[in-house]
Parts: sequence; C-alpha cells; structure tokens
Amino acid sequence: MDITPTEVLDLSTVSLNKDVTQGLFPDQVIALKERVIEINDELGAIGQGVRAVAAHLYEIKKNVKPGNWRAFLSSGAVNCSSRNAIDLVSAHEKWLGTTDVEDHLLAGLSPRSLQVMGGSKKNPVSEKQRQKVFEAVESGEKVTEAFVRLLVKGSNKPKSLPNSREASSADQRLARMQHECEKYKATIQILTKENTKLKKQLAE
Repeated sequence: MDITPTEVLDLSTVSLNKDVTQGLFPDQVIALKERVIEINDELGAIGQGVRAVAAHLYEIKKNVKPGNWRAFLSSGAVNCSSRNAIDLVSAHEKWLGTTDVEDHLLAGLSPRSLQVMGGSKKNPVSEKQRQKVFEAVESGEKVTEAFVRLLVKGSNKPKSLPNSREASSADQRLARMQHECEKYKATIQILTKENTKLKKQLAE
C-alpha cells in the first residue's frame, strides 16, 4: 500500500522573536511555527475566496438582465446578504478584479470596506490610497469601515446623519452618536500610528 508522505513545512519562513519563544522547549517552538504557517495559509485561502466570490457574482450580474439580478439578490440562493453581494460586485468591477495585492490582506476587510476602496466617479480612490489600507492591515490595526473611509481621504462619504433638530427619536440620536464615535476612534487609530512612526524615526 502506498503511503502519501506528509507535507514538509518550511519553518525557516516563520520568524518569532525571543518574547514569543522564551521558556518554550524546541518541540514547542516547532509546533508553534507549524501552526503559524497553517494559519497564514488559511488566511490566504480566505482572501482567495473573497476574490472568487466577487468574480462569480460579477459574472452572474453581467450575464443576466437587471430584473433577474435583483430577483437573484433577494432569492437567498447564495449564503451572503444582498448588500454584501452588491458591495463585492462593485469592488470587483472597480479594482478587486485586477489587483495583485496578497490574498491574506483581503481576509480581514468587510465587503463594504472593499467597496469603499473602489471609490466613485465623484471621489475616485488611487492605488496609493488603497495601499494605506493594506499597510494598516499588515501592521495589525483594527481596520473598520470608518477607518478605511478616513484612510482613503473620505471617498464615498457616508450619508449625513440627521442633525439635532431632525433627530426626533432616541434611535436617531443614538445612531448619530455611534457614527461620531466611530469617526473619532478611526482618527485616534491614525494619529496613534503616525505617532509610533515618529517615535521610531526619532530613536534612529
């Protein structure tokens, strides 16, 4: 009986600092590196999946009439919301279908964030602006939709929420406050990141 050899993982591709490996036995370090490789492979697969789903949805939309497309979105045939499907198609049309960015960088971005990164005719988004988002993802930032909007310089700004006179209900006031809170959080993230960069430059 033929025995298929197990896959040999290249552990040299994983770099762990002393704080991570301190006090661990060699076998534990090896096991840790193996898990890191597997996790990174899975994250890459998630990014590939995002690309593939967006491409398939785009092909469906392109090959049916608008009425059929709208009916498809509301049919529940695919396991994602109609809003996410629309956002993924928009992202694919504008930039996702042609980008060569590494797959794992797409894994943590929501369909709406991907759509925002495509911009609009009125507020186009450049590759340089999108690169800011990927840099934030790679640095470990929590990249929310609000954060993405700020990084691409306010492209596709969200619809303005009702002002204090129009906000006649508690729900409207709460929505406005939550929206403002998200904007402030995103601004703080950007300022913190810039501050860290400046500290590193001063230390050099």
